[in-house]
Amino acid sequence: MKLNNQKVKHIDYRKKYEPNYIKSPYLTNRWVPVFITDKIEINDVFTSFALYEANKHLSSHRPTEGNKQSYDSHLNAVFSSLVSFGNYLSKNKLSWEKFNDIHFDDYKEWELENILNKPSSRNDRSASRSVNIKLKWIYRFFYWAQEIELIIDDYIGSNESYSIKSRIIDFINNPEKFKKNQAGAIMIYPKLFRRVGSTSRAKNTHYATDSELDDLRVFFRTGYEPILAERNVLMIDLIETVGFRQGTINSLTIDLFSEKIINQALNKGLSEISITPYLQKMGYSDSYPIPINLAIRIHNFCQNERQELLDNYEKNEDATQNMLFIADKTCKPFVSDGISAIISSGFKEIGSPKGSGAHSIRRKFGRDKATELMQIRKRDGRSIDPADVLKDLSSYLGHSNTASQEAYTKGKLDMYKLSREQVLQNRLEEERAKRATAETELAKLTRLIKRMK
Repeated sequence: MKLNNQKVKHIDYRKKYEPNYIKSPYLTNRWVPVFITDKIEINDVFTSFALYEANKHLSSHRPTEGNKQSYDSHLNAVFSSLVSFGNYLSKNKLSWEKFNDIHFDDYKEWELENILNKPSSRNDRSASRSVNIKLKWIYRFFYWAQEIELIIDDYIGSNESYSIKSRIIDFINNPEKFKKNQAGAIMIYPKLFRRVGSTSRAKNTHYATDSELDDLRVFFRTGYEPILAERNVLMIDLIETVGFRQGTINSLTIDLFSEKIINQALNKGLSEISITPYLQKMGYSDSYPIPINLAIRIHNFCQNERQELLDNYEKNEDATQNMLFIADKTCKPFVSDGISAIISSGFKEIGSPKGSGAHSIRRKFGRDKATELMQIRKRDGRSIDPADVLKDLSSYLGHSNTASQEAYTKGKLDMYKLSREQVLQNRLEEERAKRATAETELAKLTRLIKRMK
């Protein structure tokens, strides 16, 4: 068969394909997942549940640019859980209506193995926590199918006669009842992995937003001396731009941003310099690209604000140990959590959620970079499988070993050097550097005028 002189390939409906999905536009800047079965048909049930969760979130969160990240996070959790669940059902030739507690046990071990086989996986406890998130959404899916959509009956409940035993219905109807009843709480999601470190650290996970970081910069610019304000804002900008851990930033030295290194990059027409921080997780010695405008800004900070701080307290580099970021008054390197404490206090002052800190900015970097890598892969016609994107992302986050990092960086220049996303990133960093310089000079002038009054 031909259509407009193009040969049309028929779908062989006798075959079974991998379950698939698309992210369909919904409202402005919002999306919903549409799930495709292994027979190339829309999975109405999974898609309807995702749409239900989307509408439930929108009913309590007016869709604005500021809370888009919250929406994306919620839908991505639903999306990834149903994708995993659908793949399990397909591989086991099982319909969701036949899934029961025995399958729950099998599924969680199957998904745990999948996660542990990924290069980005850290350890069993971390992987088990990831599985638990998916298990909770599967329980919620069956609650919705029975109690909200009414497409199954007497399937999930608290007594032995139900295919899936859970007290989720009692919990949703009266959550207060379970707050001090630990034994009852376990029965809400009885198939979860236990004692895998689901602590406050996990509960307080927060992804910084653009508006929050803007507020944070304003807070430091207006509430601190210009010298310290530029130091604090540079910390934020480094984490947002490069994704460094606070410990890595703590170990940066001034020689990494010397005039010689920057001039060599400029003479070669490069848009970035490469640095190897002294302190990296797991003892890695990975190199990271720093946009040239940010590198120049850091060099200028060393020559101006940082040097002014040393002069004010009559200190020299013996006190600083050549560290880039130093404490005021003593001019010594920050203690291990010093940078994190400054950023956390700023988040607290602008009203961010409890637990927000330096790692919240790093999480934002990871999410933004993953989106960028996905767009580049999609544009170039390469795989956009999450595992492939995560493999790329791991190098930026410092999760890969030295050998794999070296292999990756050899090809990175060709992949990203001329990408539209990289050009826009360079322009953004250039504008940010200009604005930072203007804000620093304005802050100095404002304080000088106040002193003259």
